[in-house]
Amino acid sequence: YVQGMGHLAATLLLHVHEPHLACACLHALLAGYPVLRACASLRFGPPIAAFDSALRSLLPALAAHLDALDVRPDLYLVPWLLTAFARSLPLATAARVWDRMLSEGGRALLRAALALLRLLQPKLLAAGYEDAVRLLHALPPISEEQLATAMAKVHLPDDDEAGRALIAASIAATRAERPPDGAA
Repeated sequence: YVQGMGHLAATLLLHVHEPHLACACLHALLAGYPVLRACASLRFGPPIAAFDSALRSLLPALAAHLDALDVRPDLYLVPWLLTAFARSLPLATAARVWDRMLSEGGRALLRAALALLRLLQPKLLAAGYEDAVRLLHALPPISEEQLATAMAKVHLPDDDEAGRALIAASIAATRAERPPDGAA
């Protein structure tokens, strides 16, 4: 068990009412989405590095402000990714992120995180350390329409390359911990 997996399982149980099927769905999510698998295995480095690079490129003023406050991405991004936003956002909004993740892959999680920061940017730029951390840990109510619109406006520097880099780094991290086929 890894912290955060309970939120994934609970969200699945809301939609898949048979516990054994929800468990199978959780297994499929972890097996099929390298970003989730990397987080479940506590290998946050590659997803955080990809996110940090995109943040600096897309929201440079906010990145500089958060750096000055010493609010590192791991303080807020890890809980967001561990639960695929199920803990941080209202259920309908988190479900929209899950829809995008299932259709686009792991880069949808990166896009959702950047969209959230874009929505929160005015408040974050005016905040000190404590208020910034509080805001990032207890997100204000964000509707699914707000987040979907904001996600559509997040154009990663090279969307395909950023998505591939995030997935490749996550796959590499999880392969490093798994024995080769045929090994016990």
